[in-house]
Amino acid sequence: MEYLTLTRLSAKSDLINDVAKVLETKKDAQTAVDSVFAAITQAMKNEDTVTIIGFGTFKVSKRPARTAAGYFLILFMISDRNRNPFLATLS
Repeated sequence: MEYLTLTRLSAKSDLINDVAKVLETKKDAQTAVDSVFAAITQAMKNEDTVTIIGFGTFKVSKRPARTAAGYFLILFMISDRNRNPFLATLS
């Protein structure tokens, strides 16, 4: 099995290019990346928490209203394994 090695990412297209190195085509890579983002986006709209073990957690946080309507904040909490490079080498 070939693993994905990410370069420094600055755009979604960079991620698609890196995923394409592992998959058959760039079209397959775009479908995979779009599917992951769509699933995370839908979960955020449903105010669900998305946890990707070893990567981090996406969570919606309701904030008090500053005007007539409240607003939401999406939080990303990086996993301890990725926060500390030493821990990543232990797994």
